[in-house]
Amino acid sequence: MYETVPKKEVHKVLGKHRPGLSQLARDDWALARRTGRALYAEYVMIVERSWLPSPYFKVVLLNVDSGNRFVVFSPIPGMGKKADWIPVIRASYRRIFQDAKKDLLATATRKGRRALASGVTQQTSALKDISSPGQPPSAPSVPQAPEALPSTPASRPMSSPTEKISYLPATDLETPPEKTVGKEARGKMRTQIAVYDFDSSEQLKVVALILADALREELLRYGNITLVNREDIKRVLEELSLGQVGLVDAKEAIEAGKALAAEQMLVGRLSVLGDKTVLQVKRIDSTTQRTLALGSIKCKLGNEEEFLDDMPELTKKLMQTR
Repeated sequence: MYETVPKKEVHKVLGKHRPGLSQLARDDWALARRTGRALYAEYVMIVERSWLPSPYFKVVLLNVDSGNRFVVFSPIPGMGKKADWIPVIRASYRRIFQDAKKDLLATATRKGRRALASGVTQQTSALKDISSPGQPPSAPSVPQAPEALPSTPASRPMSSPTEKISYLPATDLETPPEKTVGKEARGKMRTQIAVYDFDSSEQLKVVALILADALREELLRYGNITLVNREDIKRVLEELSLGQVGLVDAKEAIEAGKALAAEQMLVGRLSVLGDKTVLQVKRIDSTTQRTLALGSIKCKLGNEEEFLDDMPELTKKLMQTR
């Protein structure tokens, strides 16, 4: 759901400079924000790995426009060997995107709203989707980066930036959420559920993807279910020549669900109705093809981050048994 600026473009903007985290953070992260603007990026991610005074991994996600920052600091267990770093890095990235989800959703909403107003669709990613190995990258669609950093940041209305810092304990360095269930569900019969990415207009595609991901997280907290991995869903949809995102046709959803050995499926649509944004989701039984539950939430157009606060209630509606 995110587009990454190619490394060569980053090097082109920075030139011979390879600033560390401390340099990028000076003067309210001025250099990091100038770099992001020069690359037409909404966010800058900075990673720091060190062995002093003891091994640690630190990652910062910076909102270029607002200055909001999300930080995850993770000590490295063991002797700091390669095998010790890998689970820490994976867990750190999972945590930082969880912490920043509301901020990311607000940014995606603003972009979508501007695109809707202008009637221009978002550009597709110019880079290879890391979750789809073997797929060739499309033609570049990102603007050409300038030869060097602008001397001063562009003038923008500013609000006080916020900072969220998370310390990742060793207990969090476990299997990704899609492959686990709550402790209370262990030893019980679990329902295998496939959550498809939500259908939406092209302008709101990223918003819909973030909301679908948020629903998956909430379902895992619900307990007694197992989620089909999103990468497996994409693979099966490609094999069946179905759309990768926005699958709302019940017959196609059921066909894919059976191939995934999913007992139930969740499909949804994100749409704009007047001055409201509406998310509608339904749960379908793959055997009987019956709709088991329906749920919807809505908010004022432009306030889509409120959907994250409503996700627990939506999950409760969807998991009700008729």
